[in-house]
Amino acid sequence: NCRLYFYYSMYGSGIDSLNIYTNSSGLLKLMWSKTGDHGRTWKHGVATLTVKTSYTIIFEGIRGHNDKGDIAIDDISLSDECFAPSCTMEQFTCSDGDCVSQQQRCDWNNDCSD
Repeated sequence: NCRLYFYYSMYGSGIDSLNIYTNSSGLLKLMWSKTGDHGRTWKHGVATLTVKTSYTIIFEGIRGHNDKGDIAIDDISLSDECFAPSCTMEQFTCSDGDCVSQQQRCDWNNDCSD
C-alpha cells in the first residue's frame, strides 16, 4: 500500500483538528485525522492512501474557538508504492497506471481495471 509519512505538531488549547484528504477527480476522501492538543513534541504520522488513480494530497488545519494553539507539519514523504510503474514500449498504460500488452489494446475486452 502507498503510505504518506510526516511529522506533525498540535499544541495549545485552540486546536481543533488536522486532516489529510486525497482528491481524485473532485472526490475528497479523508485518509487521516487528529483532534485536540497533542503536547509540545513532534509526533510521527502515517496515512495509508488507497487511491489508484492520480490524486492530490490536501492537508487541512482547523483552529478551535480561540487563537491559542499551533498546528505544523514537516518532513513529508511518500513510500515507493505510491509511484506507478513505468510501462515498456510494448505495453499500453491504463488510466489507473496499470500496464497491459499493446496487443490487448482495442481487442474488445476490458483489459484495464479502470
